[in-house]
Amino acid sequence: MKETVRKSNIKATRIQEIGILIILFVLSTFLSLTTETFLTSTNIFNILRAFSWIAISGFGILYDA
Repeated sequence: MKETVRKSNIKATRIQEIGILIILFVLSTFLSLTTETFLTSTNIFNILRAFSWIAISGFGILYDA
């Protein structure tokens, strides 16, 4: 019983992760085709800079001793 529940939870998590990646890809493609400023180096740098604190916090939580 526990193994069946565990497998279904893993499958549901994978479906959610794939769905998020698909949405991100579609949104990025749409924005890059409809705007002139989305794929500029300035915008990409701003996105990475805004995301950096989230990544640093995530690594800190992941490797918390």
